[in-house]
Amino acid sequence: MKIKRLMITCLLAVSVLGGKSQAQDLLSNVYGRDYQLLNGKWGVIVDLYDQGERMQVYKNRKPQDNKQFYEYSFDGGLVLNVPADFNSQMPELKFYEGTVWYGRSFDTPKTDGKRLFLYFGAVSYRSKIYLNGEKIASHEGGFTPFQVEITDKVKQKDNFLVVKVNNTRTTDAIPAMSFDWWNYGGITRDVRRYLSERPAHLPAQYQLPRGNSATPRACLL
Repeated sequence: MKIKRLMITCLLAVSVLGGKSQAQDLLSNVYGRDYQLLNGKWGVIVDLYDQGERMQVYKNRKPQDNKQFYEYSFDGGLVLNVPADFNSQMPELKFYEGTVWYGRSFDTPKTDGKRLFLYFGAVSYRSKIYLNGEKIASHEGGFTPFQVEITDKVKQKDNFLVVKVNNTRTTDAIPAMSFDWWNYGGITRDVRRYLSERPAHLPAQYQLPRGNSATPRACLL
């Protein structure tokens, strides 16, 4: 049994360090790192007919003259708290199931060659992440954290972060058509910008948990 467990651990290490795996690297010690908290008030667009991607809401374009017109805006509209589900923040959204776009701007200091990550504690249930008009990540699962590296994508000033959130029920996934909990949606846990202490020009280092863990996971240092 010990030999079998050792073989599984070694295979996991090879798959992670080989760079071919599609599994996500996890930031370790997330609450002990240097971070910028991105919680608070976010501008929101409720996308009733799921047309936001076609209209490129994530680009946050603004009219440059009186001849241009966009049917959406994160400015001067609906504002919701993060972290929180969107259903409980407004009576009109109590039973809403569908797409909501969240947007906010942020600045970031000079990194001095260090790596930068965006970390989401949880987004319920399916999400797509856009930074400065570019899609950088997607995730499915309302109770698991995830992160994306933004070292080469971030600016020092006026970054605009957009999160597409969808909690539509489906017949072959979660949330299902019938279940015994409230089908809430939203950015339900912290959003943080992390500065890694490992210089960007050095390869990533990993550690595998020791002991009798039944599901060992590699952690990014």
